[in-house]
Amino acid sequence: MKARRKRYLPGPPGVPPAQLSQLFQALARAAAAAALGSTAACSQLQGDGEVGQAVPRGAAGGISSALAEGWTQFSCGESGTLALGPLMPTRDLDYLGLYDQVNNEFVGNSAFEVATHGSRCATAAAPGDCQTMLAELTAPTPNCTLGTACPSFAVETTGDDAARIFDPAELPALLGTIDTPGEAVAVAHLSGQKLQCGDTIFDTLGTAMRASDAGFELRTDWHDCGVGVFPHTVEVDAEGNVEVLEDRQTDVSNCTVGRRPPGLRAALPRLGHSRLGTFFASAAHLEAASVHSFERLARELKGAGAPRALIAEASVAALDEVRHARVVTALARRFGGQPAPVELDTTPRCARREC
Repeated sequence: MKARRKRYLPGPPGVPPAQLSQLFQALARAAAAAALGSTAACSQLQGDGEVGQAVPRGAAGGISSALAEGWTQFSCGESGTLALGPLMPTRDLDYLGLYDQVNNEFVGNSAFEVATHGSRCATAAAPGDCQTMLAELTAPTPNCTLGTACPSFAVETTGDDAARIFDPAELPALLGTIDTPGEAVAVAHLSGQKLQCGDTIFDTLGTAMRASDAGFELRTDWHDCGVGVFPHTVEVDAEGNVEVLEDRQTDVSNCTVGRRPPGLRAALPRLGHSRLGTFFASAAHLEAASVHSFERLARELKGAGAPRALIAEASVAALDEVRHARVVTALARRFGGQPAPVELDTTPRCARREC
């Protein structure tokens, strides 16, 4: 009678299913422990990015402590645009908008309004012509190339006239002495200051101001999902000079958007009517792609002989991603965005040089 050969399910060469099962269970326990630990404390980054002692989230920094230090947040609209508030320009001014540009694989070459004052073309004799001119001036510039830091700009309209401004040195001619917080924000933004609304979910202040001896201090605490939390503080004096006071990473990120499956094709940009619409559209695309990732993970776990409970968790995670995709798609459409369909390259991984 021939001896029966042991059959191992696909997995690392020479590793029996029993050992794989033990490995999976150990990994699951470690993951659970890490998840519990992250709810109680977060690693704090200090100075030039060294990891300091872990502290409970909210024990240092955050919105409440910043407000206690005298910072005042700028109000934000539904589309995530800061309100500049009162301005004291040298002449009548219908509208002043501050814009960011970005060029990446998700949104292409795009420009977004990040702060605003007044009403576009409010006193124009020919509003249609003014709006056409405004559309040209708020379009992204051709020199904003893929993967580069693209310049911010301002756009202003008065009557039938409109202009785009890149150089912060040109703003005092329009705004006069920089004597309001909104004027300081305009100068700082064209000098490189990031503008962002506060975020209560991640307890980040967003853009805030407080008076200083020279004029105004402006601080933006922004959360870069998957990277970290960054406060950036500048001081703007009455003549429009900008001095950087703080620029560092103070905390790590605890979020991510989507789990990319192998072979995910780059989505063609589908720009929303607002910055939020475009963001949620790209996020919804990645959430939908995550469904394929967890379905694949469940198949691979089963093939490797993982415990049934672990396989079931991967399947449940796939269903969660279906729900996430629906919710984020609804948010995208609410703000004028439309997610691109998920397309996967089914070419074997080795043929794509991924192995």
